[in-house]
Amino acid sequence: MKTFFLALFLGFTSLGFAKDLQKSLPPFMITKHEALKPGATIATLRLEFNNPEFREMPQGYQQKVFLSINGVLETVVLDETFAKEWTLEPGKYIIKAWGGVGYYEIITDSLQFDVETAYTASVTFQSSIQPISVDKPVIYFSSPIDQAFELAVQPKGEFTFTYPLLENAWKGTVLKTGGIEIQSTIYPYLFWESNQAYQFRPSTNGFDVRKEQVVAFLEEKLNELGFTETEKTDFITYWGPKMTQHDRVFVQFETGSTCNNYASLNCTPAPNHINRVYVSFCPWNDIMSEFVQPTHFEALPRDGFTLLEWGGFSFEALVPTFISSTH
Repeated sequence: MKTFFLALFLGFTSLGFAKDLQKSLPPFMITKHEALKPGATIATLRLEFNNPEFREMPQGYQQKVFLSINGVLETVVLDETFAKEWTLEPGKYIIKAWGGVGYYEIITDSLQFDVETAYTASVTFQSSIQPISVDKPVIYFSSPIDQAFELAVQPKGEFTFTYPLLENAWKGTVLKTGGIEIQSTIYPYLFWESNQAYQFRPSTNGFDVRKEQVVAFLEEKLNELGFTETEKTDFITYWGPKMTQHDRVFVQFETGSTCNNYASLNCTPAPNHINRVYVSFCPWNDIMSEFVQPTHFEALPRDGFTLLEWGGFSFEALVPTFISSTH
């Protein structure tokens, strides 16, 4: 995992950090030091955690920060102040901090904390963007009548494959008997893949699934979503073998407009319903347990002219050595 090794900076900086400034902030910086009352035999350290998204966590989550101060590990659940204070014996300290899945760890240089001094430091975790392949998004259409259409797909990265060949848009006819006709060829679905960048985000659902449970788990969730037998078979025969390469996986689903994180769809005429389902998973690490939120899904509406897209990707739950060694 990429790690930030930092020198000590002294000075003052405003703590009114906005999102557009986050990337320019040093991950760790001493912003203030002032005298304690004379005769104090200790130093104090106040860490202020400045990531704006910490204040926007989904309901039900509290931001956790994992810290090591000279090798003493602590998990801090941040309150509304997004800060924590420690009392230290004067001396040199190495501080390691991690904002959880989706962030790089921070490791400071050896820092000197002097007696009778109160220190304040700002901490801003940098996003651990990782490359992913958004695999096999397939697009099905259904319609009670033969329906001409034009569909453009704009992924957040570069296409690596499309079938049939996609130039500016797919143009064809959705057949009421099933299938999609493009230039006299009938396809069961449209297909694309793309290389993209990804950062883990907490979600309203998350599942802990063991290898022997994968097929039954996918059948259950796809039945809840109202997939047809063909759609369900296509999904499971693609994702099932990938998930069962691991003894245990963490799985999330994204539906609806959240799938615009990976690609936007522009269909003319506009379908009565655009249903999108993306699955993501990673090999299990105990750190993922805080994101397990089993959820029952509602069936997707399927009446009228309907588009259904499903796809997904695997990712890594990058965990710093100083944290993963405790599990």
